Amino acid sequence: MWKKSEQEVTPPAPVKNVTPTSKAGSKKACIGAGLTLKGELSGNEDVIIEGRVEGKVTLKGHSVIIEKSGRVDADIFASTIHVAGEVHGDLHGTAQVVLLETGHLEGNIHAKGVTIESGAQFKGTVDMETVAVAPQPTSRPQSANEQKTNGSAHAPNAH
Repeated sequence: MWKKSEQEVTPPAPVKNVTPTSKAGSKKACIGAGLTLKGELSGNEDVIIEGRVEGKVTLKGHSVIIEKSGRVDADIFASTIHVAGEVHGDLHGTAQVVLLETGHLEGNIHAKGVTIESGAQFKGTVDMETVAVAPQPTSRPQSANEQKTNGSAHAPNAH
C-alpha cells in the first residue's frame, strides 16, 4: 500500500509586489533583470522593467513600472509611471508619476499628478500643467532688423 508522506508540501507564499498592479485583464510585459534593451520601446500594454533600457519608451495609455533592479536611460511617455529603480531621462505621465522611496530620478517630471515618497532621490523639475499638448509656435511681429526691404531707398521729396 501507498503510505502518505508525513511531510506535507506547501506551496510558496506569493511574493508581495511593492508596485501597483494593472487593471484586471490587461496585458503586462516584463523586461527581466538579465535583459538589456537598446532602442525604442513602444506598444499597447503595460511594461515592468527589471533590467536595463536605453533609448525611448512610448506606451501612451499604459503604465510603466521600473522595479528596484531596473535601470533606464530614456525618456518615458506613458499614462502612469512608477519608479522604484533608477531613471536618467524625462518622465511624461498623462495621469500620474510616482517616485517611490527607493527610486532615483535625474530628469524632469511632466504629469497631472506627482507623488515623491520620502527617501526618493530626485534631481530635476516638476511640471504639473494639465495641458499635455505641445505649445504651438506663435507668430510675432517682426522687428525692424528682421523686416525685408525691396532694395529701393526712399528719400524725402526735396521740392
